[in-house]
Amino acid sequence: ETVYMSESYMERLRCDIPKDPGAKFTYWKKDGQQIIASDRKSYSSDRSKLTIYDVDVIDSGIYTCVATLSSGVVVTNSTSLTVRPAISIICTEDQFTEVGNTVSIACTTKGDPSTKFKSWMRGSQVLQNGNKYRISSDFSTIEIRNIEPGDGGTYLIIVDTSIGTKHHSSTVTVIIDAKIEESPKPLTVATGSDAYFSCRYSGTPIPYFIWLKNNKSVSREDGRVEVEVRDVSKDVKKSVLMIRRVTKADAGKYTGSAYNV
Repeated sequence: ETVYMSESYMERLRCDIPKDPGAKFTYWKKDGQQIIASDRKSYSSDRSKLTIYDVDVIDSGIYTCVATLSSGVVVTNSTSLTVRPAISIICTEDQFTEVGNTVSIACTTKGDPSTKFKSWMRGSQVLQNGNKYRISSDFSTIEIRNIEPGDGGTYLIIVDTSIGTKHHSSTVTVIIDAKIEESPKPLTVATGSDAYFSCRYSGTPIPYFIWLKNNKSVSREDGRVEVEVRDVSKDVKKSVLMIRRVTKADAGKYTGSAYNV
């Protein structure tokens, strides 16, 4: 039997010999050398199984179990273990950029010399060289030119390896200035009732938002003030300011302020 696996996993080998309740398993060998139990290699209580932890390329080889049947006959069973190097794809970290800039995403691989970069994708679209995108001849690098708000999102590199196709994603976030989409409306309420203000705002990344009363941050110290943020759409948020059991001291001009951090 031949077993193929990648690095860093656990492998358990089982000794496959003729059924014999009286059989005694004595030891295992790798490439003819007896295996001594260690932190990475351990035997089951009856030595019929060998477990290898955090498998490495150096663990590749021929594993042979040795057992004695109840008849006194010594039998062996061998398994070939091939450990393939763990394959990793390393790309430029996620990036924040502004409209009009050019962003470059570069990738490399480790662990498999036969790896080949195949293509770049965004969603279901395979990206091609042109005015917007510039892809290197080996497909390891992509440039996104003249960034627009719609260029933000996830870019996927597709890679062919010896064990199949793998991919890695990189995110580009286009910074869009914070903007108040809808200001809170004037409100008149009776003393002792509750007051509700709402303000819609947008921006990328999601802006920091605060409520102001007479141009000073709204205090929440007495526990009567609550703020709730709701999603209006993918790009727009709504902040709701709730003031419980209003008093005359709550009167004032309430505004919302949003800004990029």
